[in-house]
Amino acid sequence: MIGRRVPSASLTRPIPSVAPFGATGGSPIVLLALLAALALFAAGCRTVPPPGFLRGAPLAVDDGRASRLLDDYLARTATRDVLRGSARVVLSGPDFKLNRPQNVVVARPARLRFEVVGLFEQLAAVLVADGDRYGFYDASNGEMEHGAVTPGLLWELAKVDVGIPEAVELLLGAPRPRPFGARAAVWQEEGDRIGIGFTPGHTSGHTSGRSHRRPDCPADPEQGWRDAACFAEAGALSEGGDAFVFDRDGRLVELRAFLAEGTLRYRARFEEYEALGEGADRTDFPRVVTIESPAVGSEARFAWKRVMLGGEVADRMFRLPERGTRW
Repeated sequence: MIGRRVPSASLTRPIPSVAPFGATGGSPIVLLALLAALALFAAGCRTVPPPGFLRGAPLAVDDGRASRLLDDYLARTATRDVLRGSARVVLSGPDFKLNRPQNVVVARPARLRFEVVGLFEQLAAVLVADGDRYGFYDASNGEMEHGAVTPGLLWELAKVDVGIPEAVELLLGAPRPRPFGARAAVWQEEGDRIGIGFTPGHTSGHTSGRSHRRPDCPADPEQGWRDAACFAEAGALSEGGDAFVFDRDGRLVELRAFLAEGTLRYRARFEEYEALGEGADRTDFPRVVTIESPAVGSEARFAWKRVMLGGEVADRMFRLPERGTRW
């Protein structure tokens, strides 16, 4: 079934009219003083994150424990760029529900393959994307379609309300802050969990594109995550951003993606960690990944049954045969 993206609700406020200068008989000195006071008030407000972003007791933005957790997480997941496996996938929303096994292949930055397995172990549907183009095959009618990847493609065809690059990172269990983003807040949540808030950087399609990093920060896309000289004010998160939440063992347990003014875009939970691999390749991996999208009331839950990380994946895995080719 082809779905339609439900746009996030937006709030509009009427703009009050302003009388011409002098129409109220006010003194220029009084008016200038008022404007200065308003500017100071606004500057003060910009140092506070929007409601709902920070969920706990604030800590210093350069908190040492937060820095160690982040550095360790980034090091452990730096080379996690390919996953092949099978999962029980449960998709649910206001007017749909799907509960089927799927074979999944994902590779950074934006390649994926979803194979839906039917009741009798037959191939029911296939969705592939190579970063630029997608292909979709529906076995119920034998139809195959191709087209350009769009931000809402996963919602339209798979009922997962995130973009393909985001889905790849989440299913790898290894999302990262956005390039040229900056750390802007740190807090402690219940259960001794540590949250770190990042501005979205230049590449997010949900903000004005400002990174909010300090102008003297080096031109390294990751410098603003770690270097205190590049950290942003907490108020910069009012334009949106990401909250990474780690448990006491340094494992990522939640990622909350926000739009402007603290509106939650999606929340991803990472649960039931198990060790994969051996020796130097041994790593903890979340066996359950759940993506909640409150704007459309949907949830996608991936419970992995088999997972293999790393290795090469042929480009043909992310393409379907052209129309007219026998499947």
